[in-house]
Amino acid sequence: MRTAIAGALVAFALALAACARADIVYVHPGGAGDYDNIPDAVLKAGPGDTVLVAPGTYQITYAAARGPGSGGWPIRLTNASPAIMSEAGAAATVLNGGVSLCPFEIPYGTTDARVTIVGFTVRDVPTLIRKWDTADGGVFLIADNVLEDATNGILADGGDGVVSGNRVTGGGLGISAIGFRGSIVGNDVSGCVAVGIGAAPCARSAIEGNHVHACATGIAVESPTLIEGNIVEGCGFVGISITGQGGATALGNVIAGNRVGVSVDYGSGVALHGNDLWGNTWLNVECAAWDAPASVLDATGNWWGTTNAAAIAAGIRDCTDDAGIHCCVVFEPWCDAPGCGATAAAATSWGMLKSLYR
Repeated sequence: MRTAIAGALVAFALALAACARADIVYVHPGGAGDYDNIPDAVLKAGPGDTVLVAPGTYQITYAAARGPGSGGWPIRLTNASPAIMSEAGAAATVLNGGVSLCPFEIPYGTTDARVTIVGFTVRDVPTLIRKWDTADGGVFLIADNVLEDATNGILADGGDGVVSGNRVTGGGLGISAIGFRGSIVGNDVSGCVAVGIGAAPCARSAIEGNHVHACATGIAVESPTLIEGNIVEGCGFVGISITGQGGATALGNVIAGNRVGVSVDYGSGVALHGNDLWGNTWLNVECAAWDAPASVLDATGNWWGTTNAAAIAAGIRDCTDDAGIHCCVVFEPWCDAPGCGATAAAATSWGMLKSLYR
């Protein structure tokens, strides 16, 4: 379902771009197009145009190496930028780094950039888009790209729009969405040494249908954010981290095989419902509210890998385990099957059970 939604969002955005564009500027590395390199094509194209890039490998080089009058790398994205799309998709169209240059940048103080980057493999770069400040941004459509060996992956901070269908491997950060007000949908993020998808602080984004795996922390959010239908697994620290008092809603995720499934430092306003939340190696849920005001975390209606209340309680650390933790977890009623397709089990005295089995 989420893949279909992601595809529909991208198709809709591309259809709008197609209706609005004035021209197609074609890039071909062998000289069969309007230009043989992407920077020059973007420099000459208008805001309603689409720069369409033929299959091939395009080397990212310093502007001086391209000669006077060249657009040069990184390509500056402003409110007058065209859409930049591959003709044949990421498997056939490669931007090759190897230098300390990003392929794209948003100039400092730019908050209305048009950022449409679709269908490229990008290798060995610091990040896809260099940004000088998290407030810099615009309207994003970053879709169906592959980022390999980037220091950090996709920085979508300060903008709106869609980040969809990308595959990001390695690096410190997969997708950053500080202040991002759009949708992060259907991406595959793995091997990040810090955070797979980060939407903190001050995010109002929707994080849906992504697969985040083998990162230190899978998804980290701070503000009212919807986290729905994701698979978060194999993360060495935390699957989903929710911090701050803004709250977040996690619905229908699979959160398994991480060290800690979900970590929350302030429970009020946070809702965990309909998740498959089990098999995490230390805890399924951790309340880490040592300095925060007293709160209650609503974690009802989840599948915990068991219908045994004591076993569920054993995978949760909260106020019943340590009086210094100012957050209590309510987990009953729970689901009695994966996917929460069955009726939730009847509530029992969960606080008493936890006290007995600790």
